[in-house]
Amino acid sequence: MALPAFMSFPQTAKDVAEVVKFANKYGKKISIKNSGHSYTQGSNSADSININLRNFPQYSFEEVYECNEDTAQEPLSGPPCKLALARGKTAVARIGGGQGNDDMYRSVIDYNYMQPRDKRYFALGGSEGMIGGGGGFFQGGGLGIGEERLYGNGADQVLEIEMVLPDGKH
Repeated sequence: MALPAFMSFPQTAKDVAEVVKFANKYGKKISIKNSGHSYTQGSNSADSININLRNFPQYSFEEVYECNEDTAQEPLSGPPCKLALARGKTAVARIGGGQGNDDMYRSVIDYNYMQPRDKRYFALGGSEGMIGGGGGFFQGGGLGIGEERLYGNGADQVLEIEMVLPDGKH
């Protein structure tokens, strides 16, 4: 059975960077677990240090950020909103590395019905709720519930990514 040698449960990108630097120093492989399954066994490589992202912040529950030239909200009012507006989109949602598609769908639905609104939003994600909305779904290109022909693949919808590089730089 291909099980990791060590488990880590980072809560920030800085924590992930420290785990990556540690793995590099001691010659260990890294596996990353978002929702818990991977066709390539990337989430549970043998003798690896597993980075489990389930303790990462659940950003999508904060809110959907509406973008326009005058009232774009922080923290996404910079490049994400500018890029969204350039693509004809009027809102963005922030998804954490450990969030599943179900979290993302529920937060957008809650936002749509939280108060009367003239405009409602749609989230493009995978068809299984536990698949990582900020992980495996996009790494696989973002094929999901059949809306790809209308909206494009999920990976096409990404506006900004916070990441840790293989050398531990963040």
